[in-house]
Amino acid sequence: MSLIVLDTETTGLSRNKDRVVEVAACRIDAVSGGVLEEFHRYVNPEMLVPPEAVKVHGLTNAFLTDKPRFKDIASDLAGFLDGSTIVIHNAPFDSGFLSAEYRNSGTGRFESIPKEIVCSKALARRLTQPRQSVSLDALCDLFG
Repeated sequence: MSLIVLDTETTGLSRNKDRVVEVAACRIDAVSGGVLEEFHRYVNPEMLVPPEAVKVHGLTNAFLTDKPRFKDIASDLAGFLDGSTIVIHNAPFDSGFLSAEYRNSGTGRFESIPKEIVCSKALARRLTQPRQSVSLDALCDLFG
C-alpha cells in the first residue's frame, strides 16, 4: 500500500483571490516509508506574489514568470493523485486551493479526482494533548 504526501505554496491565504505557486507530492510506501515516486511543479500564478508570501516560501515573481500555469500541470497532477490516499497537513487549506485552481483554470474539478484525503493536522489533534501545538515543526520535534 502507498500514500501520497502533498503540500502547496500559495500567494496568500485566500483561495478566492490568491493562487498556487508550487505543488509537491511524494508517493511513499506505507510500510517502509520509502519514496516510490515524486511530483513537483512550480506554477506561474499569473499575478504578482506579495512580499509577505515571498518571505514564507522564497518564490519570487522573477523566478515564477517562466513556469507553467496551473492549467498546464492540472492533468499531470490529476493523474498522479488518481485513486490515492493523500495525506495533507491542514488539508482544508491545500485542497481548497487545488479545488479553486481546477475550477478557475477550466480543467475540471479537483473533487472529481478519485482519492481519499487524510488531514494530518486533524489526526495530530486527536493524538496529542489539548492545546499542544500541531504544527509540522512541533510534530517533528515530538515524533522525531
